[in-house]
Amino acid sequence: MSAYAAPKPEENDDISNIDTWTVVTRKYGRLVNIQFNVRGTIIAGKFITLYTLEEGYRPISYIVHNYISQNRTPMVLNILSSGEVQIWATATITNDWIIRQCITFVCDS
Repeated sequence: MSAYAAPKPEENDDISNIDTWTVVTRKYGRLVNIQFNVRGTIIAGKFITLYTLEEGYRPISYIVHNYISQNRTPMVLNILSSGEVQIWATATITNDWIIRQCITFVCDS
C-alpha cells in the first residue's frame, strides 16, 4: 500500500475559505481510493480543478461521479485520465461542506 495527502489548492475566485481540507489517496495494487473531506466556498456553474493526481494513481479511464452535497446541492466529481480532479456545483456553496465522498477506481499502472 502507498498513500499521500493531496495538496490544498490555492484560493482563487472559484474556490476560497477552505477551512477543512483532508484529501487522502491510497493505492492497493492497481486499486486507488480517495477520501475527500472539504469545507469552504465554491462558485457554481463551472468545473474547478482541485488538484492533479500523481502519476501511478491516475484512472485508466475518465470517471464521473454525481453526488449531493450535505447542503443538498447537486454536484459532479470528475477524475480525468490526465489526473485532474475536478468538481462542479449547480449552486454556489458558501462556507459549507463541498465534498465528503470516498471513491475507488482502477489506476493506469
